[in-house]
Amino acid sequence: MNNQKFLRIALFFTLSFHFSSIVILGDTLAVLKTNTISTPESLQVKFDDIFTSSALNLFSSGQKIDSSEMDNFIIKDFTDYLKIFRQLEILSYGPVSQAKTVRFLGIPSERIGLFYDDNSYGVQSLYIPQSGDIELQIAPLENIQSIQLVENSSANLIEPGGYSSGLFLKQKEYLSGEPFSKHQFDHGIKGYRRAQVELGRPLFQNKLKFYLTAGFKKYAGNDNNTDQKLNNLTGKLSYDLSPNSKLVVNAFYYEGKKGLRAFPGWEVLGIRKKDRTTNLISDFYKSILKNKTLKLKLGFLDSSQKLKPVDWDLKTRTYSFKAELYPNTLGKFNWKVGTNFKYDRLEEFQTHTRWSGNFNLGTLWQITPNLNHLSWVNFVKTQVFKPEISALTGLSWKLDPNLKVFAIASRNIFYPTLFD
Repeated sequence: MNNQKFLRIALFFTLSFHFSSIVILGDTLAVLKTNTISTPESLQVKFDDIFTSSALNLFSSGQKIDSSEMDNFIIKDFTDYLKIFRQLEILSYGPVSQAKTVRFLGIPSERIGLFYDDNSYGVQSLYIPQSGDIELQIAPLENIQSIQLVENSSANLIEPGGYSSGLFLKQKEYLSGEPFSKHQFDHGIKGYRRAQVELGRPLFQNKLKFYLTAGFKKYAGNDNNTDQKLNNLTGKLSYDLSPNSKLVVNAFYYEGKKGLRAFPGWEVLGIRKKDRTTNLISDFYKSILKNKTLKLKLGFLDSSQKLKPVDWDLKTRTYSFKAELYPNTLGKFNWKVGTNFKYDRLEEFQTHTRWSGNFNLGTLWQITPNLNHLSWVNFVKTQVFKPEISALTGLSWKLDPNLKVFAIASRNIFYPTLFD
């Protein structure tokens, strides 16, 4: 996709939605407008899970990078963001266009939870020979408000999975009643091109809001058969059903086409990979019991990976349901209860299926203004393994606004995936 095609796409979106803008010409094409989608951390959006966010802030170092810093980065892929976290080891198999995965203090990527809001976003990659690692290139660069590193098992508060740590990606929030648009175009050596489009608009007296992003990246590579072409699309639709209820629908789509350089011991030249991921999620929020929020979630994940000419295909599909009850505001003693169910289906030469279910309860107790206690227990049952219990407990002591000391003890149960 050449420069002119990228420009035509950007202009088409702008004219279609009649957004006013100021265009600055140069190596980067951007539409400048007041940032209407960012909000300070102190301003809590209604129905947010304040229990989990407070627990993660109290029981992790709070290492975070937000969009204001990301906009100043010169990046080629999502892993460039993660280099700021010193505990993470970024692994690249081959040149820039090849597989990118991560380890935390030597712990493999399967034990690191990758969450997009509270949605698990970890898709294991099919490569030769390094299959099974979490694929990081599917993360939508264009729709990330912040990235937080959770260095311990409190990451399981987001979603139980036996994780030893986690990366918590928060997507951008379109809060303003004003139309919003942003276009950006980058280019570099070796045929590198990246276009980014963001659109937000309110409807029906601001009750209905949609926010769309698109990212298109192309790279010629620095060796034979190392080119790549990656596309990311995201869409969020939120509708205020009443002052006490809301419906949010999220859609994510990724498609990648790339060449794979030959590996030692697998001297097959010209291997090509094509992968596609579709993620659909609907969340219903309802305020009940005066100070509680009931959240119901339905999720669908479909992923397809193909290698040619070796004729190796992998298809995965996941259906999920989650129900949670958590407080709207925090007091001295707070609790949260949740349950979720997943059904996984994998096709690789033959079909495999598995289901799993979790029920968990967590408490957050403010013993003194500067001392907090966290406890969490999870009951899990899978189709194959016997029922198990995972749990964690911890104390956090805030010495001053910028210094805290915390300790966590946990028992995690990590089950192999169908891919494993």
